[in-house]
Amino acid sequence: MCISALSAAAPDSREHFSMGAMGLQLHRPPVRFDISTKAFASFSTEEIDHLLACTYASTKNFKRGEVLITQGEDSSTLAIVLKGTVLLSDQESGSDSPVAFLNPGDHFGEDLGWSENPTARFTAIAASPGTVAVLDLRTLQNLDGHQCKLRTRLAAKLLEFSAESVARASAFEQMRQQETLRERLAEFFINQRAEQGTEKLLITLNREQFAAHLGTEKTTLGKELKAMQNEGLIEFYRSSFRILKDLTEG
Repeated sequence: MCISALSAAAPDSREHFSMGAMGLQLHRPPVRFDISTKAFASFSTEEIDHLLACTYASTKNFKRGEVLITQGEDSSTLAIVLKGTVLLSDQESGSDSPVAFLNPGDHFGEDLGWSENPTARFTAIAASPGTVAVLDLRTLQNLDGHQCKLRTRLAAKLLEFSAESVARASAFEQMRQQETLRERLAEFFINQRAEQGTEKLLITLNREQFAAHLGTEKTTLGKELKAMQNEGLIEFYRSSFRILKDLTEG
């Protein structure tokens, strides 16, 4: 499922079409689903229902390894992760290493509501099976036709999302600039602690994906994690990690 399957068309009628991997599809007004995560915590239930309706929102399920959107592809879609994990990569930089991994409540495509001919900044690939909510951002620009009464608030929310994406990209670049794997891991865990708000972290990447995000190999990552655990810096079991000591020391 390429995200062309996530893209709605013609936001000027109650029924609209999109060209997806399975061919032409008819989408009817959406059944309500929950996006009242951290992304839209400031919106009431009624406002979320209206937002879903006026952006012709729908949900799409994906399988592990599925490409949701390709960098440079035409798209006007905001996607919110409802279930599973999505990896973003900047393939134009010459690397397939994921620059970010998105969990439920996270989002991508927030910058696509402003350009006349919007294209995706990153390639998004499913790291696990899951579901995304899909909102058509062309309602922000369609001044003569269908409009959303929450247009101004949605625009403000997209600016907030864009700022979060910039901060995420900056944190990734700073992490990858660290010379040693130990330093990159320390930076990574510190960033995740700030984002998750706890010393007990859930890292939804498998070890191969985790290693790629850090710019190393799976076996090398495994050895370093075990060394940090033996030194009493962290403890971990599968996808659960706990920071035990100050990782900025040494």
